[in-house]
Amino acid sequence: MIFDIIFVIFIFLLYFGLNYFSEQLVVKEYENIENRISKTKIRKTISRRNELFEYEFPFNPNLEKFYLRFFAKVIDFGFYYFISIVIKNNFENLAFFPFFTAFLSLFLINPLFEFFTGKTVGKFIFGLEVIDDKGAKPSFLMSYVKNLLQLGIIVVFIASYSTFWEDEIFFHNKKTLTYTIKAKRKKEILEQIKN
Repeated sequence: MIFDIIFVIFIFLLYFGLNYFSEQLVVKEYENIENRISKTKIRKTISRRNELFEYEFPFNPNLEKFYLRFFAKVIDFGFYYFISIVIKNNFENLAFFPFFTAFLSLFLINPLFEFFTGKTVGKFIFGLEVIDDKGAKPSFLMSYVKNLLQLGIIVVFIASYSTFWEDEIFFHNKKTLTYTIKAKRKKEILEQIKN
């Protein structure tokens, strides 16, 4: 019982520590950058009672279709699971669990793909890409922090048996100022932040 309490406290401290670290990393990475997605505003004309009003909104290029991101993650998991099964079948003396190995790979190997290419296997299949606040591929450290925060969100979800609200689902993107976009929109997004 005491071990369980210590473990839960450790997980929460680790998660809050990672949260704090992500805030400091964002400040350090973007402190001298002028053209940033998070500082870009877009103007929209809205009709109210037959009058037109123009408002400024924060520019958010994040893909709104959660199911595409979810299925991309499922494909990533399937890819790592398949590799784990192949390894297990070829090295029978090796003691590991393919399901657990595939799950950990999502958060340990995917950041490398995002750092080098901006895409994972699933994101490539669906034509998605991860960019940072400058519109470039996220840095090595930012990719890992983003993915570890996402792992924390999954752990909290499982522990609480609750339903995610949209803000919680994309919490890892908001904390690290990263965006999952349609790859074909990247040029348009870069032009938007230059204006």
